[in-house]
Amino acid sequence: MGIMGLYLKKKKNAWNGAKMYGKICTVIIDVGTFALLLIPNISYSIANIIILVMMLFMCYSWIRYIGFHLSILREK
Repeated sequence: MGIMGLYLKKKKNAWNGAKMYGKICTVIIDVGTFALLLIPNISYSIANIIILVMMLFMCYSWIRYIGFHLSILREK
């Protein structure tokens, strides 16, 4: 995402801020990380579920950003 953002800035002069799905992903990663750090006796199954949810949101955000960058490349 970072490389594509730099490419779009240089070639297409398109600089866009974070989208809502990226912000939601960041909040979920922060909350999940704090939960894993602050709850000392969390079971492995709950920890794995929290990590899985964080991974799913990261993948969702990544796919949405790929689509966003490709749409910018196609229109300009």
